[in-house]
Amino acid sequence: MILLSLNWDAIESIATVAGTILALVAAYSAYREIKVGADNSRGEFILNLQQEYTDKSAYADLFEECWKNYCGERTNKELRAYLETHEKDVLNYLTFFESMYLMISEDVLEMKTLDELFGRRFMIVVSNKTVQEFDLVTNKKYYRNDFLLYNCWKKFRLENGNEELFLNDEKRYCDLAIYSDENKKKTMR
Repeated sequence: MILLSLNWDAIESIATVAGTILALVAAYSAYREIKVGADNSRGEFILNLQQEYTDKSAYADLFEECWKNYCGERTNKELRAYLETHEKDVLNYLTFFESMYLMISEDVLEMKTLDELFGRRFMIVVSNKTVQEFDLVTNKKYYRNDFLLYNCWKKFRLENGNEELFLNDEKRYCDLAIYSDENKKKTMR
C-alpha cells in the first residue's frame, strides 16, 4: 500500500538515483579492470626487457670485464684485448641501450625504472675509458642516443641524490658527457 501512495515523480527520482549509482559502480569497475590490465602489461614489459638483457650472455660478459677493470682485477690492456675479440658484442650492447633512450624519449619507459634495472650495468660500461676509446667515443656519431641517454641518466641520478658510478679516475674512467656534442643541446626532462 505504501507503493501505491508514492507518486510517479518520487519513483522516477529513486530510479534516477539508483541508475546513477549503478553507472558509477560500473564505471569504477571498468576503470579498475583497465588499470589492472595496464599494470600487468607494464610489469610484463619490464620483465621482458630484463629478460632480453639477461638472455644475452655477451652483455653480462662485457659488464663483468668492465666491472673487473673497475675493481682493479683487469688492466686496461687486458680489457682492450677482450674488447678487440668481442667487438660485435660491444656494438650490440651499446645498441641495446640506444633503444632504451628511444623508449625514455617516447615516454614508454620511465628513467626511474631504467635506473633500477640497468643503472650500474650501463654506467660501468659507458664510463669506462677503454670502452670509450675503443668504440664509443671513436664512433660517437653512431652512438648519439647512448650519449643522450647518458646525459639524461646523469641528470636523473644527480637530481635524485645518486652520484654513484659517475667515475672520474683518469686512468680508467671518464665522464662521458665531456665528449658529447649533445650535452649543450638536447637533454631530456
